[in-house]
Amino acid sequence: YELRNFQGFTACRLAWKDGWLRVVVLLDAAALHPRWQLKTVHRSAAAPEWRPGQSLTVRLLIADMGGHAEPPPVCLGRYPAGREAAFTLTDHCDFDNANRLRTFLYGNEPGRGWLGRGLRFTKSVFAVETQPEGLPADTLRNDEYRQLIEALAEDGSEIVPHSLNEWGDLDLKTFEDALARVAVEWSPRIWIDHGYLPYNYAMGGGDDTRYDLLERLTSHGFVALAADHDIPADSYASLNMLAPPGSDVRAVAAAAWFHLRHQRTGIALRYLRSAIKRRLVGPSGYVLDGVLLSVGSVAKFWERTGHVSRANWSQSWGITWRRLRAIARSGPGALRISHTRKELLEVASVVYPERGVPLAQARCDEMLLFTTLEAVHTKDVYTPRALTRLLEERGLHIGHTYLLNELPYIAGVFDHQSGTLRLSTEWETFLDTLAEATTSQRLWNPTASALLQYMRNVQHVSVLPDLDREAAVVINRSPRAQRNITVLLLLLPRSIQPDHVTWAGAPPTGWRYWDDWLAIWGDLKPGQSARIEWADNRRSRAATRVPVPATLSLTSGVAVKSSP
Repeated sequence: YELRNFQGFTACRLAWKDGWLRVVVLLDAAALHPRWQLKTVHRSAAAPEWRPGQSLTVRLLIADMGGHAEPPPVCLGRYPAGREAAFTLTDHCDFDNANRLRTFLYGNEPGRGWLGRGLRFTKSVFAVETQPEGLPADTLRNDEYRQLIEALAEDGSEIVPHSLNEWGDLDLKTFEDALARVAVEWSPRIWIDHGYLPYNYAMGGGDDTRYDLLERLTSHGFVALAADHDIPADSYASLNMLAPPGSDVRAVAAAAWFHLRHQRTGIALRYLRSAIKRRLVGPSGYVLDGVLLSVGSVAKFWERTGHVSRANWSQSWGITWRRLRAIARSGPGALRISHTRKELLEVASVVYPERGVPLAQARCDEMLLFTTLEAVHTKDVYTPRALTRLLEERGLHIGHTYLLNELPYIAGVFDHQSGTLRLSTEWETFLDTLAEATTSQRLWNPTASALLQYMRNVQHVSVLPDLDREAAVVINRSPRAQRNITVLLLLLPRSIQPDHVTWAGAPPTGWRYWDDWLAIWGDLKPGQSARIEWADNRRSRAATRVPVPATLSLTSGVAVKSSP
């Protein structure tokens, strides 16, 4: 038997038991649409009670393959142009300054930094200076820093706002002017929340009529935002967000022990602190998380300035007091947990509409939200071995990074042993590996906006094989053209040559062998379908059959139904 989605992607579990094929389809769950909110105790606003008559529908294709030999399956590839895995970084600018950015971009020697390797990432920046005390991160108002950001943009990376300022609130006019200026100068398509600023999405900015964040972002051409939601797994255990390990305890313990043995106690404790934070649930965990954030904020002031003022203390511990007040004022059921860590690991979406519907049902003009995987200890996390594993797993990584962070309790990209600001040897080696994997076309290294736009578009593409596996039809159901759509053919042994495969009667745009698949790709116009054939089966093209579609519907108060 074969089961596949008719359109888009759906969370399902399959089991064959006692002669029955059992299919569990997850249509609605907080983990599938985690609209993260930090303003109140409710941390996920994604799964409200269903209204009478509300419904969701998923269409699947079910085929009975009985009596057929083992034919080569055909399926849609995840990434364009035959890439096996995707690697994207979103870098937060909390620790930016011009000196560190220059070293990161240009390296210890010419050609050993980020620039000039054909690599891309999404770099966030602050547009407005508002920090009253301490040593703030550089903003676009710093001419030297701005020139470096311009060089990064010319190299192909995208520049996006990290909110608009580092600390405090903004009056409405400053907010509007700064957002409009950033939109005109950099044409960003991604917004990344920062901290506990009132206008952030995670703090209710999307529902606040003063800021009307979603409407303003859409009017300026933004298509997606990150709202402080990470997959609850340690990136040291795996970079793959599509299949994170169920437990990262062993990996975290190994990393902490390694740094303890080398007298790096601060880094070891940071690993343990992060592991505890990812497992916090319920009201006690909510408050403890606030305490950890408050302590971290105090430590940040101390690291930067050598002292902590009364205003710093008030600002830092305000996080904890606000959470205590929220719990005291919450009514019955307000502390209910709408998901578990296990659910988030198993079925949490990487990208999802701001409106609680499946991604395939999102409108073209609808704002998307996306999750990330926090990668604080950059030097430990990003290694040739980790990248190789990501390719082997055909995985996806969207990193939540602080690349210019050089605090002593962080295993970052800089070498603290040299006495001068230098990139570590480990980071240089990783850049070499990343560039090689990208150049060889095994790895896709897009900006965040390019990745999310492709993931939105591919929801409307389907590959339908016939029952005899003589051919397949790839269909574009969207009003947009699709480029470099990948179709995977399992052809072992390699008796069918790539030049014998046709895409709509012509050679495909490109092809590449994986270890176990032949990847071919081509373009599709809006609403277009293309027939894929391979030479050995052309004589049987007349009798084409497709699997039978089955529609599974779930309506509030009504049992699940199926129709042939």
